[in-house]
Amino acid sequence: MASGAFQSHSEYKRLKKGLSVPVALLGLIAGNSSFASENPLETNIKMIFLAGQGVDHNLKELPIKLITADIDWDNSYFSGFSLEKDYGSFASRFKAIEGHRVGAVQQGLEVVALKHHGLQDNYEIGLAYKLTSPSWNITNLKTELGLGIGLSHALSEPSYEDGPMDNPNERYRTQLLLILDSRWYLSAYPRYSILFRLHHRSGAYGLIAPRNVGSNFLTFGLGYDF
Repeated sequence: MASGAFQSHSEYKRLKKGLSVPVALLGLIAGNSSFASENPLETNIKMIFLAGQGVDHNLKELPIKLITADIDWDNSYFSGFSLEKDYGSFASRFKAIEGHRVGAVQQGLEVVALKHHGLQDNYEIGLAYKLTSPSWNITNLKTELGLGIGLSHALSEPSYEDGPMDNPNERYRTQLLLILDSRWYLSAYPRYSILFRLHHRSGAYGLIAPRNVGSNFLTFGLGYDF
């Protein structure tokens, strides 16, 4: 067998093995009757195709860089997809907050599978607990904001990412996953959406990995709601 074909087969096996845990967890929770959809006629599953590019800024710097459009892009990219399952609002689980705005916040889980290329060449998988704001309308557009927190795992060395200050060549495969996004729908096509996202990996201030490790990717997505 040619070395290139062997390498591709090995990468496929690593991706398949890595995806098995988060997909199994998502399937287990999706099948739990206590987390059933509020609308039994809908699956409440969203599929999003993602493309991202790395930026040479830390999380604190990014807001002002985005506002001023002064972004230092790196030649590091990823493409892939995510599956998100909604499990209803806070109010559907906690009747005491029914009628309050916070009660309309939706809960969910999101599984992410990505392939990096450019300054690094590896697969990444992630699983995040997701909160989604109530949507609001802007003329013919509907928009909502999302926040996801979970774990991300690189299936091989994430060479693009920063290492700790005392050992800059060290790399950490498992890190915190933070997702911040906005999703936009046309009122006439409510199942289709576009998405803008920050995909952030870090050590969670030393909780999971040392400080200063990680990466930030600005991401564009195309979504479909089943």
